[in-house]
Amino acid sequence: MKQVNNLISILERFAGKKAMVIGDVMVDAYILGETKRISPEGPVPVLNVQQREYRLGGAANVALNLKSLGAEVMLCSVIGDDDYANIFTNLIKKHHLNHALILQDKSRKTTHKTRLLARGQQLLRVDDESTHFLSAEIENRFNQKCIESLAAFRPDILIFQDYDKGVLTRNIIKSVSRKASESGILISVDPKMRSFFDYKDVNLFKPNLKELTEALGEQIKAEDKDSLETACKKLIKKTNAKKLLITLSAKGMYAFEQNKGITIAPENIVQVSDVSGAGDTVLSIVSLGLACQASLNDCARLANFAGGLVCEKSGVVSVDIDELNYLLNKLE
Repeated sequence: MKQVNNLISILERFAGKKAMVIGDVMVDAYILGETKRISPEGPVPVLNVQQREYRLGGAANVALNLKSLGAEVMLCSVIGDDDYANIFTNLIKKHHLNHALILQDKSRKTTHKTRLLARGQQLLRVDDESTHFLSAEIENRFNQKCIESLAAFRPDILIFQDYDKGVLTRNIIKSVSRKASESGILISVDPKMRSFFDYKDVNLFKPNLKELTEALGEQIKAEDKDSLETACKKLIKKTNAKKLLITLSAKGMYAFEQNKGITIAPENIVQVSDVSGAGDTVLSIVSLGLACQASLNDCARLANFAGGLVCEKSGVVSVDIDELNYLLNKLE
């Protein structure tokens, strides 16, 4: 199949590409156990803890995906000065990620999301985080270091992974984007609401359908191609983005460029275990694909396959390039 060969060729070209990721990082914590009884203190199950796990989340998961795909990665963010900062730093070292530009700020918490699970079923998620924007002092330091690192590292693509935790301020977005554009570096964005329209003139803008609906204040249905096209035209007008990729959850993606769009349906039917982290995988695949000068449609198709593999696993995980290669070669 020629189309599958194209996807395999794109995947092979990822090795050696350089990506710089700026955004909100976090620790994904998992408490796993069994529930055999209801608490006498209230109508809730008692979880008998058997195991604890910690994984990289947010922009750090994007960086981990990029590294898993063969890219050279620089991760840039701000964390707190607390126990979870130590856990985060140890995870970064464990995965051999470049962490030269991780600043610590005593006024912030290191974002961590704790999921309680029994036999694969999530009982509860507890989020502990700071969401205020960086102070002026930290913002200036971080902004300057990002610009210096951009010039020194010279990535093929700059990725903004925004989880609305306050690291990506308007000033940082504007100044780093300007420097990247002046240097001919591609820019891709996974936006969130507070800074949604601060990202201008980027190469790829990748919201999900819910975010697009909230940003434009309109009802947009995944199956309604006319409303999707109209919304994308409005978004292009507001942001001047070159390409849009709207993720549609189980319905796939809507790729839009040059005033026209196409829905790319899921191509590998999977048993969905957990959708956590699938958006990070999609952003990583499509960003690297564009850095390899692949078409947006081919990048989205490849990301569909990868996202499906991630959804088969429990918790936030990065894509396994060998598994993805195996899947594509089976279809060849």
